[in-house]
Amino acid sequence: MFTNYLFLLSLAVFGTAYSASAQVTSGFQNTVNNYSVGMNPENECRHPAPGTQSACSQHFNFHFTAHTDGTITAPFEITNDSLRGFCGRVHIVVRDRPGTPPGNVLLDVKSGKYCIPGKGADTDYHERVQHVDWTFKASPDVGLNGHDLYMVGEEYEDTGLKLADLIGGALGPVIKVIGVVVQIGKAIGI
Repeated sequence: MFTNYLFLLSLAVFGTAYSASAQVTSGFQNTVNNYSVGMNPENECRHPAPGTQSACSQHFNFHFTAHTDGTITAPFEITNDSLRGFCGRVHIVVRDRPGTPPGNVLLDVKSGKYCIPGKGADTDYHERVQHVDWTFKASPDVGLNGHDLYMVGEEYEDTGLKLADLIGGALGPVIKVIGVVVQIGKAIGI
């Protein structure tokens, strides 16, 4: 019994000493940060009332990872659950937290500008989704010291309703609906 007690006590002391000497690192450290950016310009989407869910039908959904070697992988889906098409880009800012917020800016970049048509007959009127792969190089500080990830939609443009998208299925081969995303601009660093 006494031997078991000594063993547990030595294990506890060793564990405490080990955890005290283990290096704790800050930052994102290769962690995936899922971030949904509502694109609709309406106030109910961008700034919902407290206690209510955001009323957005158009999104950029990021899976942002800041690797410690400076590589940023930020693949995203553009989703549109509206009949209206849209274009837009997302502005991304990463900050550290050195003591007093808001912290130092470690990354300030904008995605390319993309357009996606509204849902229509070709999607059986279900949400339209397009995947975009995005990888770029930044400072390793983003992965090592980043604590605050902020994304906001910019340059929103409503491209409206397209009759071909709405009734394409009814007209069969007469109207061919193309449901691909078009990139208008390249990503820009600021």
